[in-house]
Amino acid sequence: MKLGRSTPVKAAREPVADLLEKDYRLIAMSGGSIGNGEETAGSSVSATAPALVQAEELVHQRVRRFMKLLPEVLNSEREEAIHDLRVWSRKLQQVLVIMFPKVLENRAGAVIQALRQARRALSGWRDCDVLLALLDRRLRRLRDPDEQQAWQVVRAYLGRKREKEITQSRRRLARRKLFTLAQRTEHLLKDSQLETSSNAGETYTGFMATLSESIRAACIDWQAALAHAAESNSQADAHKFRIKTKRLRYRIELAQDLGDKELLLPLNWLKRLQDSLGQCHDRVQLALIATEAMANTDLLLSGSRSASLLFRRLARELLSEAARMKSLLAAAKAGGELSRLEVWIASHRGQPDSPHNNRSRSAS
Repeated sequence: MKLGRSTPVKAAREPVADLLEKDYRLIAMSGGSIGNGEETAGSSVSATAPALVQAEELVHQRVRRFMKLLPEVLNSEREEAIHDLRVWSRKLQQVLVIMFPKVLENRAGAVIQALRQARRALSGWRDCDVLLALLDRRLRRLRDPDEQQAWQVVRAYLGRKREKEITQSRRRLARRKLFTLAQRTEHLLKDSQLETSSNAGETYTGFMATLSESIRAACIDWQAALAHAAESNSQADAHKFRIKTKRLRYRIELAQDLGDKELLLPLNWLKRLQDSLGQCHDRVQLALIATEAMANTDLLLSGSRSASLLFRRLARELLSEAARMKSLLAAAKAGGELSRLEVWIASHRGQPDSPHNNRSRSAS
């Protein structure tokens, strides 16, 4: 989701960032040397190459993007860099999962675990940035000075929370497993190339089958999560469904990145659904943070009118968000937007991947 501009509370520069800044620069340069040349925003893989070769090119590109963003996140607080690092970690993870399906049985599992840890390390920081942007937009619209005062208390509380999250995030990121991510990924690809050269036919066929099966499995999980969330009307279940939506979307995006344009419509629909669910989730999280911030006896006694205005607004908004979430889930359950995806899965399952037919089926 696109962040608005906020004025976050500045956190102190972490000592660990100063100590490891040189290491990060070296790793970023090493990551940028994987493959030939720097990736640009408009770069793309060859549409005529076999899907496995295209996937290897995607790994090179995504490692470079990740390693380029890592030192920036360690040494700055630019919101877009934090968001992009999380996005590219997911994109890299998806292609590695398809290339190395038995991730728990080989070194790819350690790489994927490192990517997951990087995202988790940044999740609290990212949430604070999103909520601060949402809160700042709200403050600009408010006219009642008492209610503004209550929300300023919430903003100060959220700013302090953000400082703590930045400190924790940078400490968690300062791990050598991330520093060596580029080298370990390169070793994985070299081992994969050796395996492919010794058993090319089986490897290429298996790659396409693994892709279509992974999308099919994600689609089944998505449908089950949707049914459960629609039945329970729980915010927690709706959030789990959003995670399933994001997972399915990233797997379909991998197919698109490899040249398959048949899935553009379901992909765009999933993106809109994910954004809508995310907006509901963010507003609910802001309500929870506001409740935490105002749960102070002195504040409630000294600013009873301000607190009353804030709590009344939150009560109305939580009811509104619950109704909106219910409507979104019902519409997703009743819609048939993924019918094209089901047709695509049926047509790609078990088909071999060869250079001759790859242009139309390189979705893995």
